[in-house]
Amino acid sequence: MTRQRFDPAGEQGFTLFYTAACLTGLLLFVGLAVDSGRAYVVKAQLSKAVDGAALGAARMLNSGDPRGEAERLFRANFETGYLGTSSVTDPSADPNFFNLQTIPATGVNVVTIQASAVLPTTFMRIFGKNQMEVSARSEITREMTGLEVALVLDVTGSMDDPVGNGDNTKKIAALRTAGADLINILFGSH
Repeated sequence: MTRQRFDPAGEQGFTLFYTAACLTGLLLFVGLAVDSGRAYVVKAQLSKAVDGAALGAARMLNSGDPRGEAERLFRANFETGYLGTSSVTDPSADPNFFNLQTIPATGVNVVTIQASAVLPTTFMRIFGKNQMEVSARSEITREMTGLEVALVLDVTGSMDDPVGNGDNTKKIAALRTAGADLINILFGSH
């Protein structure tokens, strides 16, 4: 009967290979988790900026510059270089950033805002992936037909008093101005 001898050198080589393979896989998953988490945070901030820009543009459709408002709100909500981003959509130069579609027969306006940003990777560059692109799109549909507005106004004697806090404007005059502003915001100043 032949006895087999234990060869520690052969076992150590296998253990070293197995450990290296496991550590490489673990590093890949950690890198993927860190870089995906950063991309998720950038996409969330980009989505907030795009949503705000679309809502602001829709608000300004009848009384101002909707594209200018969209650009201003986008820039205010998504800082240049946020978490190291580069190649962020330039609202004033990208024709795809702002799109306004009006359907004349129905009175429906559709504002679409879309933007993208390139985020450099942290760990994934070890495996050859140097950057990730994230994008966001928001579409606001504003329908003006069939809109009914009811205002309940106070016209009692107390409305003849001044507004207060150093403002001598009568409350009834301020109410009239506010009512006219509401109509102009909703329907435009025609």
